[in-house]
Amino acid sequence: MKAKKQSAAEKYQPGDYWTDRIRKAIALDEEIKELKAELDEIKEEVKGYFGEHKSESRLVTPAGAAILKVANSYSVLPEWVPELKKIYKDDFGVFVEEKVRYSPTPALRKLLADADYKYADVIREAVEITTTYSVQFEKVVKIR
Repeated sequence: MKAKKQSAAEKYQPGDYWTDRIRKAIALDEEIKELKAELDEIKEEVKGYFGEHKSESRLVTPAGAAILKVANSYSVLPEWVPELKKIYKDDFGVFVEEKVRYSPTPALRKLLADADYKYADVIREAVEITTTYSVQFEKVVKIR
């Protein structure tokens, strides 16, 4: 490939097209940041409307709907790992996945709801449940 020669003025002073595109990109980026902040503020207001709901909920208006999404993440508290290892011995890996943090497997999550399980109190103290909420919006189609 042949080398391309250009002056410093050409290299550092691109044509009007790129100057305009970059200017537009910067303006759009700033606008998006402002709109994102405004949207996040509205989402927080909507979360407040839903209050302490623990499951998916909808707020439907003529303009559209706000949907509260709920997701739980599970982790085993590190201070409870020795106790769970005593309980499960060689089967510990069946119930707890070891990483940087301890995560209960679906098998252990199922046991959390089992009131008759022999070690229900221990595992309920050992497992931390983090619940996150998010809000989505969708247009409502009017049917005539």
